[in-house]
Amino acid sequence: MPTRLKRPCSHHGCPNLTAERFCEQHKKQEQQRQDRYRGTANERGYGVRWQRARLIYLREHPLCAICMEQGLITAGEVVDHIIPHKGDYELFWDETNWQTLCKRCHDVKTATEDGGFGATPRYRPNNLLPSLVSLTIICGPPGSGKSTLANERANGHDLVIDLDAIKAQLTGTLIYERQDEKAWNAAIVKRNQILYDLGRKRIGKQAFFIIGAPTIAERQWWREALKPVEVIVLETPIETCIERIKADDRRPPEVKLKHIEAVKSWWQRYKPENLAAQGI
Repeated sequence: MPTRLKRPCSHHGCPNLTAERFCEQHKKQEQQRQDRYRGTANERGYGVRWQRARLIYLREHPLCAICMEQGLITAGEVVDHIIPHKGDYELFWDETNWQTLCKRCHDVKTATEDGGFGATPRYRPNNLLPSLVSLTIICGPPGSGKSTLANERANGHDLVIDLDAIKAQLTGTLIYERQDEKAWNAAIVKRNQILYDLGRKRIGKQAFFIIGAPTIAERQWWREALKPVEVIVLETPIETCIERIKADDRRPPEVKLKHIEAVKSWWQRYKPENLAAQGI
């Protein structure tokens, strides 16, 4: 990983150089200032009621949602608000806006939203613009047929944005072969650049973006960021997804187990809406 260039500390008048937002001298001071501004956990809504709801949600959704999107199985520790509630009581308690994250993914997401700088690429990147080409977002669990549908609809010069395919291309391996964190991070960076370019240059006539996005809040986030012409949710039955995964010789045994767990997790978290389509 290349070393990030150091720049002046963001604390007013501090000449110290740092690779992060604040130097060591002012990092703790800034955190204390933010804590005073935000108030106590109880004042922000994270009281006894929240702790009980959090434990129930973690029991029902034990795996990190962002890691699952990357084909990784990681135990979750934090119940995160997909869209920051910013004191909105109704949004705070809207379970369709909740997701389970591991501490690492939550720290990266929080640092990015708060203006911090993390070395791990953001799964839902900032600075996206509405796509200049006709864009279709295809959502669904592993084995639901997302890639199949995208490739059936795409013509020769159309763009299919598939994280698994990008990872395989970057690593020079078979599509489900490399599952390490370094390979996934490189693939996310490349995918984010493609999404960034969609709003700044015309790439083909149409594009298809493949994503899990089981919750309404996640799909809404991508809608608002990219302004697709269509969002398709493949409600392929869980049994069908698992059968396809087991029969897919491209997936090593350990990957099949992870993907089967990801299917179960997707269906546990799935919230339907009017745009949902039947599985293929």
